[in-house]
Amino acid sequence: MNQFPPPDPAAAPVAGPALPAQSERDEIDVGTVIVVGAVIAVAVVLIAVLLQAWFYYGKGDLAVRRTVSTTNPQTGLGRALIEQQEQISTYRWINREAKLAAVPIERAMELVVQDMVREQNSSQP
Repeated sequence: MNQFPPPDPAAAPVAGPALPAQSERDEIDVGTVIVVGAVIAVAVVLIAVLLQAWFYYGKGDLAVRRTVSTTNPQTGLGRALIEQQEQISTYRWINREAKLAAVPIERAMELVVQDMVREQNSSQP
């Protein structure tokens, strides 16, 4: 049992959406997809390299700004280190009346070794 009556052949056809004269291709252009993919891949790699270079440039610049100069006598640390280096590398009087003098650290180590060798030789029978 059919609930709908059969179509009337004399009736005008129902207007529907007009179909284009040419329909679109359903095929994918593989060559174009490969070229577009390659261009995108190269762009991503280039961006990554540029960002990394920018990061390392900024990191180096930041390290230079954060570094305290130990040789610059204008800074407190620089002056202190220069004074300490002078104290351990020069001859000078600590107390002239008591005849107490400072000698460079290298010479002081040599004197200590000589004293130790002398003591060791004198203690042997």
